[in-house]
Amino acid sequence: MKINRDILFAAGTVVAIAVAVIAAVLLFGGISSFSTAEKKLQKSIKRLSQLYAQKPFPSDTNVERERRNAERLQEWHSELVKSLHRGEIGPNPEDRSPSRFIELYGGTSSELRQKAKEGAVDLPKPEETFAFGFDKYHGGEQPAPDDVPVLTQQLKIVKMLCMFLIEADVDSIIAIQRQILEEKAVIVPRQPRTHRVGPMVGPRSRPGAGRPRPASGKKAAKTAAPPARGSLYEKRHFVLDFTAREQTVLDILNRLARNEAFTAVTSVSLVRPEGDILTAEETIRNAGEGAVPLAEMRGDDYPSSIERMVCGVDLEKPMTVRIKVNVYNFLEDER
Repeated sequence: MKINRDILFAAGTVVAIAVAVIAAVLLFGGISSFSTAEKKLQKSIKRLSQLYAQKPFPSDTNVERERRNAERLQEWHSELVKSLHRGEIGPNPEDRSPSRFIELYGGTSSELRQKAKEGAVDLPKPEETFAFGFDKYHGGEQPAPDDVPVLTQQLKIVKMLCMFLIEADVDSIIAIQRQILEEKAVIVPRQPRTHRVGPMVGPRSRPGAGRPRPASGKKAAKTAAPPARGSLYEKRHFVLDFTAREQTVLDILNRLARNEAFTAVTSVSLVRPEGDILTAEETIRNAGEGAVPLAEMRGDDYPSSIERMVCGVDLEKPMTVRIKVNVYNFLEDER
């Protein structure tokens, strides 16, 4: 019995010593980690105190460099605006005479009708009532003085676009639509706008089409669709409807692209007429060679070139074309 007690005592002593050793190792490791963390904390606090105590100041060299950079950027911006102004058609704020606008519109519309006649370009019948998008003023109604600058600008742009169509030799002009920018053009309720451009008007528009219906009551207020305006520019939107052949359409797009006024084509729609591809019999008949027998009548396995031509430039029919364009004018640098 005594021997068993001695063994149990020895085993307990060994276990107690092992536990004490392990506890001592863990305690030493914890104290060491705490000491290291405390040193880092004190170092960070010291660095933070140093940063708070400092009085930072800009470098004279850097300030001078940034000043020169700012001046250079302003020069580049001014040169950019100056180059964009070349060839633009902008409004003249000093031109506020309604009667002068009506006189200018009458002369411009007469000139365009004469140019179209000389170029064999058909206009909607009767030609004398075609208003080139200015239907409201075709009967002599005068605009408000505040609207004259932008109306005069739009009239000059319409003249430029129509001359592109006439000089490119389109077959006919169907309609010219412009964006309504008159301040007192419509009466609409105050509500969020869902589009970026104003309603379009032109000879093909139905009465009241393309513009909001007048509202009644106190919620109605005189407003206008303002021009889409950024920090650098304003833009005027136009729609050109005409008929022309493919090469003429390409010529018009090229004219718009190299136009001195900054012009961007936003949409091109082409509708080809029915019967654009012909049969051999129709080809011969259209070419005025109705007496030429077809290959099957001659017992010939090799049709002639006129019989094989069923489409192409020689047989092309005018397409109905709609081109939407934005013409920009750039604002003066106010800085």
